[in-house]
Amino acid sequence: MRKSIVYCLVPVVLLLGMVATLSAGTGEEAVVEHLREQIATQGLTFEVAPNPATSIELDQLCVLTVPDKWWRTAKAAELPDVRLPVAFDWRDFGKVTPVRLQVCGGAGWAYATVATLESRILFDGGPATDLSERYLLQCNDQGWGCDGGWFAHDIHVKDGAVYESCPLEPQCDCPHPYKATGWQYVSGSNSVPSTVAIKTAMLKYGPVAAAVYVDAAFQYYMAGIFNGTAAGQVNHAVLLVGWNDIGGYWIMKNSWGTSWGESGYMRIAYGAQQIGYAANYLTGSIACDPLTCGLQSSDGSGW
Repeated sequence: MRKSIVYCLVPVVLLLGMVATLSAGTGEEAVVEHLREQIATQGLTFEVAPNPATSIELDQLCVLTVPDKWWRTAKAAELPDVRLPVAFDWRDFGKVTPVRLQVCGGAGWAYATVATLESRILFDGGPATDLSERYLLQCNDQGWGCDGGWFAHDIHVKDGAVYESCPLEPQCDCPHPYKATGWQYVSGSNSVPSTVAIKTAMLKYGPVAAAVYVDAAFQYYMAGIFNGTAAGQVNHAVLLVGWNDIGGYWIMKNSWGTSWGESGYMRIAYGAQQIGYAANYLTGSIACDPLTCGLQSSDGSGW
C-alpha cells in the first residue's frame, strides 16, 4: 500500500471552543444560552452544555469527504424480512468496544470505520480489540486525514487492520492480525435508508456505520433524545449500535470521548439531521497470520 502520511500530529486540546455560527469572542455561557433558547422555542427534547467536543471549530471537528455520486457503484444486497424487537442494543450483548477519543478534528471517518470492525470481530466470536485509527489516517491511498475522509472498509478488507499499540511510525508496516471479509451499504441510493432496513442490517450483521449532519446543538449535546432539525450536508461518521421504538431513536456511538453526551453516546431521533445516511456494515471478519494477513483471501471462516 502506498504510504500517504496525512495524520494530524497535534492532538485536539479538549477545552471549550467557539461555535462558528456565533460571533468571535462569544463565551461558553452565551453559546449555551443561545442554544437553550432555540431548543425551548422549537420544543426539542435534549439538553446542551459545554463538553470536550466544544474545543474546536465545528468545521474542523466534522469533515467528511463524501465521494462524488458514490451510490452509482455502491454494493448493496437485499436484506431478509426479520422480526424486529421494539428495542435493541448491541452493548447488552458485549458487542461494542469502548468509546474512543479522536486525536484530531475531521477524523471521525477513521473512528467509525475502526469501530465497525471492532464490533464485527466481537459479533463473530473474537476478542475485544483496540485497533488503530492512526493506521488508516497514515496509510490510505486517498489522501484522507484529519481534514476528512470516507468509510475506509476497503483497507481492512484488502490489507487488514493493525493494533493501536503498534510502535512503528508510521504504522503502515505494522503486523495485520485481523481483517474484514467484505462490506456493503444498506441501500444503494443517495438517501437515508429506511428505519426498517437499518435495523435489519444491524440485527443481522452487527453495529452499522453511518453519516450524520452535525451542527452546534449536536456538538454541545449533553443528554436526552436529540431531535435537532438543522439541514446540511453530512459531515461526520458514527456507529449505530441499537434502537428504541418507544422513544423513536437510534443509539449512536460517537468518537469524542466519554465526557461528551451520555458517556460518549447519543440517543438520536429517527431521521434527525440525516442520521443513517450511507449506512453500511461488514459482512464478516477473520483473525489471520499478522505478517501475511493482507496477502490472504478468506471465506470468512477464520475464527
